[in-house]
Amino acid sequence: MEIEEHMFQRPKYTLLFCGISVTLLGLLAVGTTIGAISWQEIVVYEPDCPFMLNYKFLCQRRSEGLFRICPQTSAAGGHCSVRSYGHLSRTEIKEDDESHEALVHYRLSTSVVFIFALFLAAVATVLAGVFVHFWMNVAEDSTHLLVFRIVVALLFVVSGIFYQAALILLHYTMVQEKTLFTLEQSEIFTSWSQAIQETTNIRYSVSYVLFWIALAAVYTASIVLFCGSVFASQYHSSYEGSSTEWSGRVSREPRFSMDQAGRVEKIFLVSSPNQPRRSS
Repeated sequence: MEIEEHMFQRPKYTLLFCGISVTLLGLLAVGTTIGAISWQEIVVYEPDCPFMLNYKFLCQRRSEGLFRICPQTSAAGGHCSVRSYGHLSRTEIKEDDESHEALVHYRLSTSVVFIFALFLAAVATVLAGVFVHFWMNVAEDSTHLLVFRIVVALLFVVSGIFYQAALILLHYTMVQEKTLFTLEQSEIFTSWSQAIQETTNIRYSVSYVLFWIALAAVYTASIVLFCGSVFASQYHSSYEGSSTEWSGRVSREPRFSMDQAGRVEKIFLVSSPNQPRRSS
């Protein structure tokens, strides 16, 4: 029993550390995603205006999030306009309306994928916390716990894939957005000339960085949990193998004893019986 407990202690602490680390990484991913959605500043559009127009209101920067478009000078209120996810403002130009409708669909897809990635990260984080709770109270590792760890790690991997897909959609949507004419934007932005729109620079801002942090956190969590599980399995295998080799070697190497008649006897130690095996 003492040998089994000793064999279990090292992987127990290793997986406990991995479980706590994974839970914290999951909380980081969930927190940064919620913060990024709430911050509402994914990109900042910086128009490349001629020097003579720099002082004009038309050439100021604007920030955009998943749900708002704001002048850079008043991102907290006032002049912000709300993005449309259903109702489409029609213009007299059919091509612009079709482009706007397609972009709204991309924008909606981006939001849905982000929300689904957030949901998977939250579920995986809760399950990681459940694993830590049970792991602190178990007497030994088991196949069920190994499968549980693999499922949690796979949830983090799938969440990371959705984060990547959402970031790709987000980048495509924001690049298309800078040259799109739509009535849902503020008047100062629709008044930009086509030349200014085409030379507008895109600078990714706080929310975009937070989304990348969430992506890195979920992938790191999956790697930590996978590596911890592999280490624990290899440690058990190597410990059991070394114990078997040691017991076999001991049983083959005799010790010598002398009986009352003065005869020398060989004593072979065996692992299963309590009494040694004697041979004269």
